[in-house]
Amino acid sequence: MVIYIVSRQSGANGRQHHHKILKMSDHSKLYVGNLPFTVTAQDLETLFGQAGTVRIVEIIFDKFTGRSRGFAFVSMATNEETQKAVERFHNYSMDGRLLTVSIARSREEHSGGGYRRQLRS
Repeated sequence: MVIYIVSRQSGANGRQHHHKILKMSDHSKLYVGNLPFTVTAQDLETLFGQAGTVRIVEIIFDKFTGRSRGFAFVSMATNEETQKAVERFHNYSMDGRLLTVSIARSREEHSGGGYRRQLRS
């Protein structure tokens, strides 16, 4: 069974939507970038299914327009299948676009990037 998740940071009514997912292996989740805006979760399941068992497909959408932001996360069943998917589909051509496929970093590994005000004592 594959779980499809539609991610929007907030809904039309401004309320936050959260999805609780069972924690999987740290290295079984893929970042897939430069996606065609028309790609579906089923398309990604079919493609990445060639490398192994797909557990979760999560396409990220813009919270205001509802349009795909051009990237997704795909969780595979094992670390080995994840690595196989990276090797097979990084720079893979999909509808004229070269996909970026890499092992997803956890939120703690991100460098931040947002404005942070320094407090002075």
